[in-house]
Amino acid sequence: RVQQKTFDLERSNCSLELLYRTVRHLNLASSPHEAYRELLQDIEQLADMHCGAICLSNQDNETAAMLATTLDREICKQQLCENGGCAQCLQTDETQFLNFDGDRKIIAIPIRDKNQQYGVLLMAPHSGKTIEAWQKQLLETIAGHIGITINSSQQAAENRRLELMEERSVIARELHDSLAQSLTFMKIQVSLLQAELKKPENESTTEKIITELRLEIGRASCRERV
Repeated sequence: RVQQKTFDLERSNCSLELLYRTVRHLNLASSPHEAYRELLQDIEQLADMHCGAICLSNQDNETAAMLATTLDREICKQQLCENGGCAQCLQTDETQFLNFDGDRKIIAIPIRDKNQQYGVLLMAPHSGKTIEAWQKQLLETIAGHIGITINSSQQAAENRRLELMEERSVIARELHDSLAQSLTFMKIQVSLLQAELKKPENESTTEKIITELRLEIGRASCRERV
C-alpha cells in the first residue's frame, strides 16, 4: 500500500507540474501557436506518452492544419490524414480512440471552449501500452486550457479590431467637423468678397480675402485626402 500511495503521489505531482507548465507556456507565448511543440514535449515527459500532435481547424471547420507534432508524419499521414481525413477527428466533440500504427490506438481530444471547437489534441501511448483513465483526464484538461487560450486570443484580437474601428470613426467625425468649419468660413469669406467687389477702391481687401480662401481650400483638400 505504501508503494502504491507513493506511486500515486508521484503521479499527482507530475500531473500538477504538467498543468502548471501548460498554463505558463500558453500565457507567456506571444501567440498560442508558439507554445505547442514545447507543450507536446512536456506531455510526453510528464504524462508518460510517446508522441503527439496539435491540429487546429481551418476557416471551413471541415479541415485542419497540423501546427505542431512529434508524431511520425508519414505514418500519421497514411493512417490518419489520408484514410479518414480531418473529418474523423473533427466530427465529434467527444474524446475518441483512433487506430494508429498497427494495433496501437491514438487518443483524439477536442480542443474547445464553451460551444466552440478549435481543433484536436492527438496523443499516442508507448508501444504495448494503453492510455489509462488518469492520462485521459489529464489530456482533456490540457486540451481545455488550449481552447480557453485560443478563445481569449481571438477575443483580444476582436477587441483590438473594435478599438481600431472606433478610433477611425472618431477621426472621421473630427475631419467631418473640421471640413464643416472650413466650409462655413469660406461661405462667410465669399459673402464678404461679393460685398467688396462692389467697391473698386477696396482692391487690397479683396486680394486678402481671395488669398484666405485659397489657403482654406488647400487645408480642406488635405483633410479630404486623409
